[in-house]
Amino acid sequence: MDEASAGGQAAPWPRHRAAWPADAQPHLLIRCFWCQKHVSTVIEASFCWQKHRIPAGTPVDARVISSGVRTDGPLLTRRGLVCGAWSCLLTAQAFAAGVFTNRADPGLGGLFNDFADYWAAARILDLGGDPYDKHLLGQVLQQNGLHTLVGTGYSYPLLLAELLRPLGLLPAPAAAALFTAGSLACLGLAVALLLSPLRTASRWQLLALATAAGTYAPAGGSLYMGQVNLYLLPLLALALRGTARPAGLAVAAAVKLFPAATALAFLAEGRRGLRPLLVTLAVTLGLVLGPNLVTGHWSYGGSLVEMFGTDPYWTNQSLNGWLSRVLPAAAPVTPLMVALASALGALAVAVAARQRGSWPGAFAVLLCYAVVAAPKNSLWNFAPLLVVMAYTWTLVRHQPRAVAVLAAAWALADATGPAIWLAGSAGVHTPWLTSLPLYGGLLLGGLLSWALLRAPRAEPDDVAHGRAGPGDPRRGDRQREWLGAS
Repeated sequence: MDEASAGGQAAPWPRHRAAWPADAQPHLLIRCFWCQKHVSTVIEASFCWQKHRIPAGTPVDARVISSGVRTDGPLLTRRGLVCGAWSCLLTAQAFAAGVFTNRADPGLGGLFNDFADYWAAARILDLGGDPYDKHLLGQVLQQNGLHTLVGTGYSYPLLLAELLRPLGLLPAPAAAALFTAGSLACLGLAVALLLSPLRTASRWQLLALATAAGTYAPAGGSLYMGQVNLYLLPLLALALRGTARPAGLAVAAAVKLFPAATALAFLAEGRRGLRPLLVTLAVTLGLVLGPNLVTGHWSYGGSLVEMFGTDPYWTNQSLNGWLSRVLPAAAPVTPLMVALASALGALAVAVAARQRGSWPGAFAVLLCYAVVAAPKNSLWNFAPLLVVMAYTWTLVRHQPRAVAVLAAAWALADATGPAIWLAGSAGVHTPWLTSLPLYGGLLLGGLLSWALLRAPRAEPDDVAHGRAGPGDPRRGDRQREWLGAS
């Protein structure tokens, strides 16, 4: 149905869209805007609209995303908070099970391994030393009875160590307990932020999503190892929702660097996105370099360059780690890694560039690329993919095959151990099985890109002025859909 068939008046079912080729039958391609369910007639579309209890005359504006997820409602809902609490409970249970399983190991299987470096760096700053001095950091760890498995030292921008200075004044066990409690709270908050907008999702769907988040291996591993990843999740979830984007991305990038790539999503908004992009980059540079200017510590540059070399740690789920395992020892890992990361980056930017006016889609695909392409990436650093998975689900939730692919991407994060054990039992030994989580990240990026490329693109002026579909007289002569489904 268009304006002509409606007599020039707004359609009686303004929440339902139709997008079809010129030679197709319109009544076969109508899809409910809110639940994305295909309907065959306008009458069925009206019934579906009434089922969702959408108030008549509710305007459609630029704060509605194509998946039926609204971003103009409250940031947190009761259902979202309950889901966040459930995810925290599951992750805490996995944490306790890990401690119990490794109780015979003196190091408890790497418990708080990464946090030990954070804590030692913060304590060194409190004492006026250089946190990038590996020898000094090792001395602090040894004096406090701590030992890290990898022993690469503190390899982050200085901001994180500065923020953790209060914990550096506490004994290591007490500091680790507080850090873990904060990590759990941030995980619950992130899940609540991601699931609160899903108004049309059933309770069972939300429960399944919260369970998947709470049992996601990188999230549980981040909690167990004391990684900082879970603290970044609320910032990334808020950015996906369009809240505090420059500030959140700048802080996240100043801690882990890789979220800086997501700032390119502002370009999807055209000229309106140029100012927040420049603000984000400027604040990021200030937060990354500011502490170094104040303290005079500049050792981080060398650590950053080393990240692009051969990755000897066999569990790292990075591009250079994968190349280091599958290629001969004499292979040029660094040039190949840079070339592969550049190619993937070009594809991600191309997909993001098509999301004209759609910030969430551009942000999600760039975040997925940033996580996968980060050098010397551990499995725990895949935790931010929870944000990408939640958004991808909203795009494919009514397509069983696509949901199965999404579930496979989630499951691959924890499939390395069982796969290697099964292969060893069958007498098969191959390095290709050691990067299953990386394959899962690539699979997730491919699924998200496919879902985004299937959706019709937005016209920038329609997004800016909140114009609706063909039944909206404000739309004028434009017939391209910016919301709905193809």
